[in-house]
Order: sequence, then C-alpha cells, then structure tokens
Amino acid sequence: MSAHKLATHMYKGGKFKQAAQLYMTAFNIDRRPEFLANAARAEQRAMMLDSARKHFKQVLTMKDVDDATRKKA
Repeated sequence: MSAHKLATHMYKGGKFKQAAQLYMTAFNIDRRPEFLANAARAEQRAMMLDSARKHFKQVLTMKDVDDATRKKA
C-alpha cells in the first residue's frame, strides 16, 4: 500500500498523527501540494498546530497548487 493510501486510511480511522507522518512521507517522495495540504490538515486534527500552520503556509507558496488545494490551505 502506498504511503498516501495508508495515510488516508489512518486519517479516516482518526489516527491523525500517524496520518500526518505518512502524508509527509508521500510528499517527500512526490512533492505534490495536495499531499502537504493533507499532512497539514491531519496535523491540525492532531492538535499539532505550529506544524500545521507552517505546512499550510508552505502550500500557499508552492507553484503548482490547484484551486481546491489552495482553498484547503
């Protein structure tokens, strides 16, 4: 199972800290803005607010961000 799919599974199961770590793994493999936005959202849900804020800001500075991902951030 890919890191992204496993992260989504963890997120849906309420395991937000693990999901955030896996989304970051997916982002480090494939630097897609939506992976970073998903990591930030999971961090937010896990109350890792400083990290979430940092990653949301990073998403907003990326070049290839689509409108849906920008709205999430």
